[in-house]
Amino acid sequence: MALSTRHSVLGAWHTALTWYLRWRHSKGYGVHSPYAYRFITEVLRPGNYGYYAYDHLTTLNRNFKEHRSSFFREARFLIRLAIFLHTKRIITYKHKYPEAQIVAKALGKVYFCCESGGNISFKEGDLLILPPGIAKGNEIVEKAIELNVPVFAINPSTEVRNLLEFPIKNGVLFTGVSKILLIPRQQMEYVAYYISFKLPN
Repeated sequence: MALSTRHSVLGAWHTALTWYLRWRHSKGYGVHSPYAYRFITEVLRPGNYGYYAYDHLTTLNRNFKEHRSSFFREARFLIRLAIFLHTKRIITYKHKYPEAQIVAKALGKVYFCCESGGNISFKEGDLLILPPGIAKGNEIVEKAIELNVPVFAINPSTEVRNLLEFPIKNGVLFTGVSKILLIPRQQMEYVAYYISFKLPN
């Protein structure tokens, strides 16, 4: 068998295996960490749970005038994530992110956009969101990880993805095709899962 053929076969197997693991972990199968399983069943695939903050989304959206089809799915996901993480402040880096702004208002939380990593002091209860289009963010991401602040990256650059996927001492990493969530946790051995962030309607 030629070397190039062998590589293409191995590449196809790797792609299929990664897809299978994402599908499996996204349903909760093969997830041994109780914390990670709770995240999947309460945040990623919540079933028919209802949250009062959902009701505020339609009203608040009139001010934002955001009409993308994925807007409400993303906003509902961020509401569940913020509740799960007991978030007090939602911080975005470089760009304002309408979903984060509306979620902060719906939950009555503080929201702000940080222009540079050097002028922020993280606190317990913070959630850092890296919106699409962030090419670099090493300084703020490293600072967040060091202070045990969860980081949620949407369409991260290769540089940001490599930084988030580098194993840390304690915590859980959920990595998908276009999104990554890193939750540093002192009382938990590091574990990483491939998942699909395809959100329910």
